[in-house]
Formats: sequence, C-alpha cells, structure tokens
Amino acid sequence: MDVSIIVPMFNEEGSLPHLYAAIVSAMAPAVYLRTQHRRGRGIAMLASVQRSAGAGDPGAGPSLAWGEPGETGGVWGRRLRAFWKKGVGPFDAGNFHSIRAFGVFWLGEKFEAAGYLRGVWESRKFG
Repeated sequence: MDVSIIVPMFNEEGSLPHLYAAIVSAMAPAVYLRTQHRRGRGIAMLASVQRSAGAGDPGAGPSLAWGEPGETGGVWGRRLRAFWKKGVGPFDAGNFHSIRAFGVFWLGEKFEAAGYLRGVWESRKFG
C-alpha cells in the first residue's frame, strides 16, 4: 500500500480521521476483509496472553478490549460498547468517498469482530 495517500490526512491534532477510508480505498475488498479477520484474531490472542500472564493493564492505550483510562462500567460496559461499535455500527459514512467504500469498511468491522470471537473460542478450546 502506498503510504503517501495517508500522510496528507493528518489534521492539526495529529490524528487520522480518514485513515480507514484511505485503507479501504487502497485495498481490494477481499484482502481488506481477510486482514480485518486476522486483526481480530490477533487482538484475541493478545488478550489471552495478557489474561494468562496475570498482568494488569497492558498500557497500550485506549481500546475496546482493555478499556479507556479512567472509564467506568467495568467489563460489561466495555462489552456493550464493543458490541455497539463492532456489531451494530459504525455510522460514520461521511468520512468515505463512496457508499461502497463505507460498506466494505462496515463489513470489515464485522469480520474483525468475528475474528476476535473465533480467537477467543480457539484460546479457550485449545489453550
């Protein structure tokens, strides 16, 4: 993937509001969906290793799996937010140049969630 398409998208705060739009546009849909599924499995593997090591907060920053600094709601609050974002949403179609690109991104979120659930299932079954 050509990184030069990502660099101009930085805003003043240094965040990448349109990063996923650029990635979806640069990749073939099947490759993007496979990548998202593998990403979900990788996140599940990291969560499994973290849990088995008995370590606390991984310190990797805000995430749906480990939570935000100072958040309330505990594990079930995180699970509800993760389900809302990955299972139902996202709803930010305005960041995409076409409805097709948004559709691929939206479906990719479902593939990532499915990969995460598969990774959790595999870690409990074989781990």
